[in-house]
Formats: sequence, structure tokens, C-alpha cells
Amino acid sequence: MGLKQHNNLSIVCSLDGLPSNWRLGVEATVREISPLFDLYVTTVKAGARKSPEGVLISIAREGAEAAWTERVEKVLIERILARLAELRDQSRLAEVARLQLEVGWDASGSSKISVRDDLNSLTERERTELIASRRSLAAELRVVFQEAELAPQAASFCGTALAQMEHPERWALWVRLLLQVSETEAVLRPEVQRKMMELA
Repeated sequence: MGLKQHNNLSIVCSLDGLPSNWRLGVEATVREISPLFDLYVTTVKAGARKSPEGVLISIAREGAEAAWTERVEKVLIERILARLAELRDQSRLAEVARLQLEVGWDASGSSKISVRDDLNSLTERERTELIASRRSLAAELRVVFQEAELAPQAASFCGTALAQMEHPERWALWVRLLLQVSETEAVLRPEVQRKMMELA
């Protein structure tokens, strides 16, 4: 082994939606990959960078200077971005699960829902306000799905769902479907999902 080496890795990426302990995940990823390239990492510290937004990683190691190559940097960046995406997904799912519990939403399917949404128990004013709120949210969902660049099949499904949601008696059913299809659920922010659950 050579003398102790110091390397820095800078990755431009969004930090939005990451859990508070994301740095530990990044540091663990560097340590996991280290033996593959004889880097012999002794310490690694990850931090946030503001401009441009991203991750800055400081690595101290005992491997040879030549062990740090462009290929090593490329692999590290790919694995770290993959780990961040995984952490972001986990954080989103945890937040959604918390919201579901908070609003009493049963996502397991054990609580059955009718094909028709019965609004007859509402007063005329309540019904009018609910339908107006649903239409407003549907317009917001349309923008979200358009900006998400969904695959053709998912985009087609969203179009069908939004068309069906124009009918008040079908709203709740199609909201549940949108939240249970992985491609559409994944692009909906927790706060949007909360609105959907509260209006269904």
C-alpha cells in the first residue's frame, strides 16, 4: 500500500425528498465499493453543496494514487445516484404511509370500495363544494402527469382516469386506482396524495 491519499468527489444532483440521514447512505456506498478497486478507504464524509445543488464527498484512503481513475469515479457516481434514488423512494413511501394512517386511508384493499361513489348522503351545498374541490384537484393532477413524462401506457391510463374522474360518482374509485398503480403513485408528491385521499 502507498501513502494515505485524499480524493474529493462532486456530484451535481437534487437533494429534494431525501431523508435526513442520506449522508450515511452515501458514505456506506463508498465503503461498499472501495474493495472492488483497491481504494482501502479509511474515512469518508459526505455533505450537501448548495450551488450547484449536489453532494460533495471527501475520501481518505491508503490505496495507491493510481487506484483512483476516471472509471472509479464513474462507478462511484452511478452507485451513489442509485442509492440516493433508493433513499428518496423509501422516504416518499414512508411519508405516504404516514399520511394514509393519519387520514384513515386503507391502501391494503381490505376495505372495499364501490364502483359508484354515493354522494346522496351529502347536502346540496356539501356536494357542490366537494365536486368543485375534486375538479380543481383533477386539473392539478393533469399538470403533474403531463410534466412527469410518463411511459405511453401509464400516460394513457392517466388520461382514462382523469376522464372518468369528471363523473362525480366515479371519483373515489379512480383516485384509489391512481394511488395503487406504481407508475402513477410514484410521481405524486405526498401532499398531493393527501388531497386525493381526503377528497375520496
